[in-house]
This record gives sequence, C-alpha cells and structure tokens, in this order.
Amino acid sequence: MNSETFVHGLFFVGFRLSGALLVLAASLSLVFQVGETWYRFDPSYLAAFSFSLLFRPIILILAGIALYLVSPRLAHLAARPFRGSGQ
Repeated sequence: MNSETFVHGLFFVGFRLSGALLVLAASLSLVFQVGETWYRFDPSYLAAFSFSLLFRPIILILAGIALYLVSPRLAHLAARPFRGSGQ
C-alpha cells in the first residue's frame, strides 16, 4: 500500500466515523430529551414543543447521514494534495 492509498483510507474512515458518531450522539440526545420532557407535553402546544425538542437533533442526524454518504467524495478531495508524494 502506498502513502496515497493510506492517506485516502484515513480520510475516508475519519469522515465515515465522524458521520456515524454524529448520528449516534444526536440520536441519544433526542432520546434523552424526549425522556426528560415527555411528562410536560401539552397537545395544544404541539408545534412549539416539537420544534424546540426535536428540531436540533433531527438536523444533526440528517447532517451525520449526509456526511456518512458523501464521505467517499470528501476523502477523495481531501487526499488530493497527497497524490504523487512518497512513491
């Protein structure tokens, strides 16, 4: 394995792991937020309650999924400066 392949692999694993950890952390945050506020739920304030409780974790989950899915392309772009070095 040459250094270009190694660096590309490191970037790929780093981006993919970051995306997976972001999804995991946001999912746990969502579960704990719902768990600690479920008893205060009032159906007349459903929109405000849902927006304040669910919006940030859902956006973070979507960002983690997007990072996970585009990690091959990001790794390719990030490893571009290392092409041709250390042959």
